Amino acid sequence: MSPEEFAKLQAELLNEKKSDEKKMSAYEEFIEVFTGQVCSAQEFVRALNGGERSVVSLRDVARCIKVYHWFGQHFAAQNLYPWVLSEFFNVQPPAHFHIRQAVVMSLAYCYHARLPRDQRALFRKGLEDAYLEMQKPLPPPAQPKPQERDHNRYGGGFRGFGRGAQDVRRAVQAQIGAQQAAMGPRYGARCIWLDMTAKFF
Repeated sequence: MSPEEFAKLQAELLNEKKSDEKKMSAYEEFIEVFTGQVCSAQEFVRALNGGERSVVSLRDVARCIKVYHWFGQHFAAQNLYPWVLSEFFNVQPPAHFHIRQAVVMSLAYCYHARLPRDQRALFRKGLEDAYLEMQKPLPPPAQPKPQERDHNRYGGGFRGFGRGAQDVRRAVQAQIGAQQAAMGPRYGARCIWLDMTAKFF
């Protein structure tokens, strides 16, 4: 999937919703995983057709999202489940089971069904691999190298608790704040409840 297609998919799914929080919300986690699954599906179909980019397009992405929405509305209209439509579209726990069903069926309708039967198991395995890749824990952030102390800068070392100690405290607080900002958002496993493993397809 090209960078332009990926950006459009995320914008359409998120509806250009942006968050300044360091931690993903449940909704953002779901969008991240669903985006990854659709990207994997697009790439698989292209690879199966010798890298021909025209075999799938943003129309397929839009169709997949519309089918997902249709399933949500269909489930909600039956009034048989302990959740309402807003809980489905806000990825609330009561609707998780049916959200998963809608994701699987939308991917099956838009991509899986068009494949030759002997390629379908590989397609499902590709989706599973993409999902499991997103569940790997991230490595810890690199620790900054300790800086040499400039004894003269802090009033001849750490003697006493005068102005030099206050300067040290401020310098340490500033450095910790800069380290946290440099780390940026840290994400690990996400949407574990979705469980997009091939055994469930």
